[in-house]
Amino acid sequence: MVTHDSGAQDFPDRRNNRFAAAIFRTDHKTIGLRYLWLALFSVFVGVTASLIMRLEVVWPVAHLSLFSHFGPVPDRYAVLTLLHGSLMVFMVLTTAPQAGFATYLLPSQIGARDVAFLKLSALAFWATAFSFLGMVAAFFLTPAAVSTRHSPDGSCRELMPAT
Repeated sequence: MVTHDSGAQDFPDRRNNRFAAAIFRTDHKTIGLRYLWLALFSVFVGVTASLIMRLEVVWPVAHLSLFSHFGPVPDRYAVLTLLHGSLMVFMVLTTAPQAGFATYLLPSQIGARDVAFLKLSALAFWATAFSFLGMVAAFFLTPAAVSTRHSPDGSCRELMPAT
């Protein structure tokens, strides 16, 4: 009988590491609060985009430094409008009421201890958080950095191999 354990199979203790505990915690209230905080942060980013759009409308000749590095101002204004609308619809109107409140409140209302598939629920939150980062990061891409293969007239002749 072996009485000595080398500790080779031990996993790091998440109770002592607050950062790891915050990331890997899977109870329904924590996941619901994460969704609500993400929605609130999305509100602040969307309101900031709205304020920048309104500044551009009020002073059209003022060149905001946010727009000057990324190309022509009308293109950046259109992308900023798209970012504002996408954040407000997908992150605020969808994430907060459906995912946030449902994950946080529904198990308590029906008397369940937790939601089913906690790890899947946590994975869904992190996928939502990364999609938020992708939406915001797409605003900072220059049009030259994005490769598009379409023709202005809408045909697909350039995509077909020449015979």
